[in-house]
Order: sequence, then C-alpha cells, then structure tokens
Amino acid sequence: MWVFDVKTGSKKKIYEGIITTIWLIISPDDSFIGIDTGGRYFSLFDVNGNLVKNLEAGGGIEPSWSPDGLHIAYLRGKVDPATEILLEQHIHIINTETGVDKDLTPVPGLQIEGFKWLNDSTIVY
Repeated sequence: MWVFDVKTGSKKKIYEGIITTIWLIISPDDSFIGIDTGGRYFSLFDVNGNLVKNLEAGGGIEPSWSPDGLHIAYLRGKVDPATEILLEQHIHIINTETGVDKDLTPVPGLQIEGFKWLNDSTIVY
C-alpha cells in the first residue's frame, strides 16, 4: 500500500503484504489508516506506515470510523459453510483505544444490510 501526496507528487510505501479485501479507512483526523490485512486482523497504521495496533481477529465488512475517531463500526456475517448462504449479519463496534469488540445487534438470525453514523456516537441501521 502506498500513500501519494498529490500536492508534492511524493509517494511513500506504508505497508507491504497481502491485503485480500478492499476495506481501507482513514481516521477523521487523517492520522491513522485502518486496513483489513488478509482477514487476520483489522490493523491501524499511522500515516508513516508504522503498525499502531491490531484491533480484532477476522475480517469485517464495510468498516466506518466514528466522527469522533473513538470507534470503528463494521458488519460481521455468519455463513453456512455447506451452502455459503448468509445466515446472519450483525453490526459490530470496536473501541480504537482498547480494541474491545462488541456486537451491537446480538439477535440470532438478524441480517443487517448497512448502517451510517448519524453523529459522533449514534449509528442508524
């Protein structure tokens, strides 16, 4: 992964490795980059490419940083391994300081298709 500065024309490699998903997000203050590094972790890097921390094991879908920068929300699904049919999909939220992951919609069989941040701490789904 590279960062390209359009104004100066400079580029810098900040991550070398396999990124198997397209989920990449930038913190609201532009100081952190969050990427799903091959489904093993959702990892935070600073803009210089230094790993800050791995937040959680396993991949997430459609991660979105809270406007206050304190949380990352994402969708996590459960698929039937035999049929590959989605059985459920929940909204999870990770505290970026502690790394604690919480299921916000812990109802068996629930399938959430999407969500948006309304303000610093409110999610609409």
